[in-house]
Amino acid sequence: MKVEELGLGERVGTASLEGQWGGESAVGSHTELKVGKGDIQITTLDEYAEKNKIGKIRLWKLDMEGGEEAALRGARHLLERQAIEALVLEADQERFGNISEMLRECGYFARDWNCEPMNVERVGSYVKILFRPQGTLVGS
Repeated sequence: MKVEELGLGERVGTASLEGQWGGESAVGSHTELKVGKGDIQITTLDEYAEKNKIGKIRLWKLDMEGGEEAALRGARHLLERQAIEALVLEADQERFGNISEMLRECGYFARDWNCEPMNVERVGSYVKILFRPQGTLVGS
């Protein structure tokens, strides 16, 4: 297993890390890069998968404190091919609509943990949501 010191976004480049979260590292405790003290390389999941010859992703857990839509745009080719079997992300009611629409265009639909359809009325303030391509079941 290797840890990559990369951020995910909608295009390849760099981003400045800003803010302070109680002195925590922005990319994990394995690095010296601290929030507000440098730049981080950004890549797209499409680019990373192609470069590393990853054809299929079983589970993508996406938690980017509001950056999920950019990361999803950077995974458009994988999503259109439904090469990501399951996606779990956290969203509030406001962001759920945009995210759900982006994923629905690629054939992914929101489910709760019992694989029942999830809609905006069932989303409160931050909830973890499972997205799977139409017709797939957990464990299949």
